[in-house]
Amino acid sequence: YLGHNLQANENKRSSHYGLGLYKTINGGASWSPKGLSFEQTSFEGSLLAKVLIHPNHPDTIIAVGQTGCYISTNAGNTFSKSKDGLFWDLETHPNEPNTLFATTGYVHTYKLGEVSILKSTDYGLTWSASSTTIPSIGIAQRLQLAVSPSDPDYVYVIACDTLGGFYGFYKSTNGGSSFIKTIGQEYEYNILNHSMDDEPGGQGRYDLAISVDKNDKNKVLIGGINMWQTNNGGSTFLPVVYWLLNYYNESMHGDIHQIIQHPTNNSYFACHDGGISRTLAVIPDDVTAMKNNLTALTKWTNYTEGLNITSFYRLSINSENTEEFMAGAQDNSTVYNNGESFFNITGGDGMESVFADD
Repeated sequence: YLGHNLQANENKRSSHYGLGLYKTINGGASWSPKGLSFEQTSFEGSLLAKVLIHPNHPDTIIAVGQTGCYISTNAGNTFSKSKDGLFWDLETHPNEPNTLFATTGYVHTYKLGEVSILKSTDYGLTWSASSTTIPSIGIAQRLQLAVSPSDPDYVYVIACDTLGGFYGFYKSTNGGSSFIKTIGQEYEYNILNHSMDDEPGGQGRYDLAISVDKNDKNKVLIGGINMWQTNNGGSTFLPVVYWLLNYYNESMHGDIHQIIQHPTNNSYFACHDGGISRTLAVIPDDVTAMKNNLTALTKWTNYTEGLNITSFYRLSINSENTEEFMAGAQDNSTVYNNGESFFNITGGDGMESVFADD
């Protein structure tokens, strides 16, 4: 929700904002605040995007967020800022622990920040900007990046535009020193919108993910509202997930925030607004067939199915038949219960629902 300013918009959802970095030394049983803290009155400036611990020096920690890059060398007791900027992403080199890649971005709502792709060889103490044709302000907003595990010279970046839709897909073959655009907004599909066509818009500020196959440097998955895959390094993309099919017991829930490949097999996990899902095999679909047939070749298991954790906004009961009720859930549809079974009656965000008088 970066750029929405929930406080100024009177949504008052203070749980959106952050308090800083916390640490556990007993496996998560208890937590204590460390030397990087924020007040919620900092609003979106309180948000941290990512925290990493050096694999060889566990007292060295790097954290990036909306106000810059911070380094600790004493296990988080104190932090120093190494670079200003609105950081979106932070990734590690698979073979060189001191080498990091990062992206900074621009928020169109506030006209703040600058877009850049960064590389560090001293674990974030200093950063150098990669060569790229992405404008620094006014055009692109959020950038997410991924490094190929099988060939770290291959680094990929996806960018969203000021409407949250697809702006461009970029590839580096020299370890992140420079990037070329493989496809842009002239592509036949806006791979970040909800309808898998060329209509503008999307949710790139809210849901954007990227992952390179560990065995094939040219195979990349992109997550937004839907999920797409390229098998040729970004020249073309085909859909893997279509959000609407979730309501037909096909495919996976939309709004994808992270895609992670299993370390010892070829399966993938995805974090999305419906929970956590896994597929054993990614099989790209044809766009037309997927939309017309309402089926998907890639099959997912939802590991959060059956857990009573859905966030419901409102509940209504039929005054003429109290066995019937409806409830609207956060990004998980409006459900109806006839006294015995649940049914989805709408998709997306469910809010207020009312039984009409006969």
